[in-house]
Amino acid sequence: NSAASAASALTWWGDTLVVADKSGFLTAFTVTDYGSCINRAVEADYAGQYEESDRYWNLALDYDANLYAAYIGKGKSEYRRENYVQAMKYYRAVGETEYYSKAKAKFRQEWLEQNALAVGVVAVILLGTLIYFWFFRKKQR
Repeated sequence: NSAASAASALTWWGDTLVVADKSGFLTAFTVTDYGSCINRAVEADYAGQYEESDRYWNLALDYDANLYAAYIGKGKSEYRRENYVQAMKYYRAVGETEYYSKAKAKFRQEWLEQNALAVGVVAVILLGTLIYFWFFRKKQR
């Protein structure tokens, strides 16, 4: 009977989802441990409790290693820790391009800040070498 199984109303009652069908029959759905991990991870993230959020995303990934939201959550955790390479790995795993680009930009900025002197020295040496050979070849002609 499809009319009896069609939901006509639903509401949350605490952590229980209550659904009424057209015949007035009520069905209660409780959150599983897996769903609870996801809910707690999202709540902790929203509250700024990032270490706790990270712990719950890890638990959620134990339940389902393909959970898109958990990879995004883990990526955000690593991003906040300024571990941009690890964040990029989580984002790349699920094809998340926007957050991946942000992490990559931060990684590049951090790398350049740490290696600016070396990059500058190499650039000066290369430029000096090019100028030397350019003048040296002119003299030979």
